[in-house]
Amino acid sequence: MSGRLTGEYKYQMDNKGRLRLPPSMLRLLGNPDELMIGIGSGEFLNVYTESYMDQLFDRFSNVDVTDYEKQDTIRELFSKMRPLGHDSQGRFQIPVELREEVGLGPNVVILGVVDRMEIWDADKYAQRNLYKSTRRLDVKG
Repeated sequence: MSGRLTGEYKYQMDNKGRLRLPPSMLRLLGNPDELMIGIGSGEFLNVYTESYMDQLFDRFSNVDVTDYEKQDTIRELFSKMRPLGHDSQGRFQIPVELREEVGLGPNVVILGVVDRMEIWDADKYAQRNLYKSTRRLDVKG
C-alpha cells in the first residue's frame, strides 16, 4: 500500500459490531486478512496494514526498557491491537472491547488518513468538528 488513503465516509455498524469498509479504501489496504485494529488517542479506532505494523514494530523495537514514558506508549498502543476479522460477506468485525473503550455507536465516520484508516463514532466526530470550527472563529474574531 502506497499511503494514499483519503476521504470521509459515513457508515452504519450492525448490532453485532460488523461494518463494511469503503471499497476504495479496501483496494488500497491490500489483503484484508492482514489488517489490524487498535485504539487511536482514545477517541477513535485505527486500522493498520501489515506494512504499517512492520513500521511500528521497527520504530519501537529498540526503545530502552528503562524509558518508562515510551514503554507506556508502546504498552498502550500494542496491548489493545487486534486482528480485524471479516466474514464471507465482506463485513469487518469490530471487537466489542474496542467499541466500548472509544464509545463507538452504530453510526460511524470512516476517514482515510494517508496510510491508515480511522473509525469514529459519528456524534463524537461531529462534536469534534464543531469544536474545531468554533475555535477557528475565536482565533479569527
